[in-house]
Amino acid sequence: MTMIVFYESKEPVWFKQHCYAELTTDKTFFSNYNECVEDFNNKDIEEFKSLVKSWLPIGKFSGNEDNTILYMPFGMKEMLSSILEKFGFKTKQREVSSVPTSRELGLGQGERRTVFYDNMEITEVMIMMSKQEELVKLLDDIVAEDNEIDAVFIFNDKDGMVNERSHPSPNANRQVDIDSFEDVLSGIAGHAISGKRRTSMGALEYRTYHFSNGILNVTVLDEGFSEKSLLCFASATPDGLGMMLRYRRRNMPTILEKFHEIGI
Repeated sequence: MTMIVFYESKEPVWFKQHCYAELTTDKTFFSNYNECVEDFNNKDIEEFKSLVKSWLPIGKFSGNEDNTILYMPFGMKEMLSSILEKFGFKTKQREVSSVPTSRELGLGQGERRTVFYDNMEITEVMIMMSKQEELVKLLDDIVAEDNEIDAVFIFNDKDGMVNERSHPSPNANRQVDIDSFEDVLSGIAGHAISGKRRTSMGALEYRTYHFSNGILNVTVLDEGFSEKSLLCFASATPDGLGMMLRYRRRNMPTILEKFHEIGI
């Protein structure tokens, strides 16, 4: 995931020709020279379109997995926050201790960049959430609501596996064993996807399966999706179907939008 490290230093960076430079592979360092900070902050956000793809996580995974780090003067934080908001990226805080040392980066002892790196003050650290992480957070937020939904997951019919899932409900009495549905869903998927689902009343929107101790709601995602998948909402009790379906309908547009961003 892409890490963003904000720093402060009384000393100027070791380079002056450009406003940012490569510290090591996948590690970009932004200059703290006043003219560079001012130039960054005075740009129109639209001007960053050509650069943002190389800086920030795009698509399903973020940057170059766990290697990408941006080191930026703290004075650029406000502008960067506007950029992230503009392009729809979300962040979360990380501990300062998570930033690699100069030795861990393989910087040569005594080099100007090494001395600067070791002496700068790290003021704040955050990481960019990949689109996948954003999806899981969205599913977790749905489960956390009082809505009779205790698990949300995506079953891939081609692989016969659950690809993405919410974390277990914080309520110990509302736990759902998602893996236990894999064999059941293989049969459901084969019938639901291959069967005729359009009638004079329109297309079949979803199916609901009642178990002795719970409910499973299944939506077939086929039109506009790269692979045949099932979006599943599960309840750990056989009660509350009405509320479950209301919240399913309420959250569907947001979930589908996130699916398309990821490319499910």
